[in-house]
Amino acid sequence: MNNTKTIKEIFARLFVLAIQYKANLFSFTYQLERSAFVDKIEDGKYDDYFNKSLIDIFFDVTGNKISEDNSYGIYNDAYWCGYSYYEIHLRTRKPFSYIFLKLPLAKMIDIYSIYHEMDISSLLEYFSKQEKDKTILRLLCEQNRTSLPRLSFKTGISLTTLSKYNADDNALYKASFQNIIKISRYFGSPINLFIIRINGSELNEKHIEIFGDNYSGYYLSTRTACRGIVIDGDRILLSYETKTDQYMIPGGGLDNNENDKECVVREIREETGYIVEVIDFFLEIEEYYETDKYISKYYLCQIKDKSEPSLTEREKEAGMEFRWVGIQEAIDVFSKYKDYTSIDEMRRGLYLREYSALKRVFDKK
Repeated sequence: MNNTKTIKEIFARLFVLAIQYKANLFSFTYQLERSAFVDKIEDGKYDDYFNKSLIDIFFDVTGNKISEDNSYGIYNDAYWCGYSYYEIHLRTRKPFSYIFLKLPLAKMIDIYSIYHEMDISSLLEYFSKQEKDKTILRLLCEQNRTSLPRLSFKTGISLTTLSKYNADDNALYKASFQNIIKISRYFGSPINLFIIRINGSELNEKHIEIFGDNYSGYYLSTRTACRGIVIDGDRILLSYETKTDQYMIPGGGLDNNENDKECVVREIREETGYIVEVIDFFLEIEEYYETDKYISKYYLCQIKDKSEPSLTEREKEAGMEFRWVGIQEAIDVFSKYKDYTSIDEMRRGLYLREYSALKRVFDKK
């Protein structure tokens, strides 16, 4: 099962059951963030586990057996909390342990009357403010009624070092692994609470994430494009804008009622005139900039025929043309993405994306 809507529904109804059976709010989220259920969601492992009944999943999470599931048809504050937590995770990519720490369930229920009829963007802005209000270590110390001197004594980490972690989450993220292990064990917190994903982090062999420096921490819109990697011997087919001296792997956004493969074939034909056959899906790259998420799906293709390009007005104005470029030359061009830092963020991001894709292709050869 890999249906985000279905998983979100299960997640929301677990909160309804927790409230119905008068679970301790702090204990419930503590159990939830350490459960196999959440581990699978955060790792993207949507398997038969999610086909179990809600009663069985609730037992797995809490260890409590319940006789019946009365959560369906109920859309109250508990349901809204579960639904919203899942949405925050989906849009921020933060682990649930982090989200529950920064925005506890008790506080989430308190703001239900204010935010439940608002757009998710309002809740994301509120969550962003909570993130900045207190650091991870400060919240953990308050929650566990622990002082920094006591933590220093128990873990052997100097008070000076802990004070830096206490003042800035980024300092904690840069802590040595040994120190993270000590703090995690002392508080009994999941290790992923202290780890942040970095730019270009690789999730698996067919999935890469890139976070821009200007990423707000959540996204409000998603744009999807499909791109074709066409190789002929020791060269690769690229689109090139003569007015901007900018290269890119050919591709673009999906049209209405168009599937990925149809999009790749159309975009390559329009930009280069080549008619291709899609061989296989190769890679998906997700990019996060400001409040936007961009998805690029890369497909390996081979040429079947040749026609004439059919450029848009914008592409004509940019002087777009196709070029066959040596593979190493293409990698060298895109590897210069850092040269555009603070100069042209759009090109920096584009070149980083294409470099990541080509490196993955040719590292496998």
